Amino acid sequence: MALLETHNVRWQVGDKAIVDDVSFVINKGQFVGLIGPNGAGKSSLMRCLYRVNAPSSGKVLFEQQDVWQLSANQNAKNMSVILQEHSDHLGLMVRDVVSQGLTPHKKLFQWDDEQDLAHMKTVMAQVDITSLQNKPFQLLSGGEKQRVMLARALVQNTELLIMDEPTNHLDVHYQTDMMMKVKTLQKTILASFHDLNLAAAFCDYLLVLDKGKLVASGAPSDVLTQTLIDDVFRTKAIVDKHPINGHPRITYQYHD
Repeated sequence: MALLETHNVRWQVGDKAIVDDVSFVINKGQFVGLIGPNGAGKSSLMRCLYRVNAPSSGKVLFEQQDVWQLSANQNAKNMSVILQEHSDHLGLMVRDVVSQGLTPHKKLFQWDDEQDLAHMKTVMAQVDITSLQNKPFQLLSGGEKQRVMLARALVQNTELLIMDEPTNHLDVHYQTDMMMKVKTLQKTILASFHDLNLAAAFCDYLLVLDKGKLVASGAPSDVLTQTLIDDVFRTKAIVDKHPINGHPRITYQYHD
């Protein structure tokens, strides 16, 4: 069942198309990776999906409804977003940041009730931040902050989770930890990646952008070929199977 669709989405600045005639379908329950070189338009496309960049033309549909025709509050009930960069939420404790995920479900001046607090407690335990809940958010490490933002998104309780470079600035431990936690969620995921090996390991389906255009899509084993990596990423690589999990493994050639 299609959850999110784009139909000929174009977003331009002046006469330059940053996102150029992009169409795709994400089905419910899929973990979809968005990959492409720097400047390909990945973040710009994502901002069209979660209502920051209004498309110059084309449509973005969530369950057949145009997201730009829905209210901001309704869209916040449909999709949650984790960005690669976020504010330090100065003065807020971790539990306060997590509780922001409840906002779309609350009326003005409505307080959190016992059910809300129980939900937050469950989610914080799920992503291993219970011990951080009374710490200032701004003092956390990059990996800890990303887990807090994941908890906030889970408290928001949306069907679709969009993540823009969720492993950016994270070390290897936090990269794999973050992705393993996300992989176990019963949600539809769209995440952009720079690391092709992470995308190959965790995604069911890949979308490849280059110069604003969608140039390939499909299962990682079909998309991540030596030819595509050479053409799109302008680098030489050997692609074989991971010896343990069987997904594509990319080894870059640093010398001729």
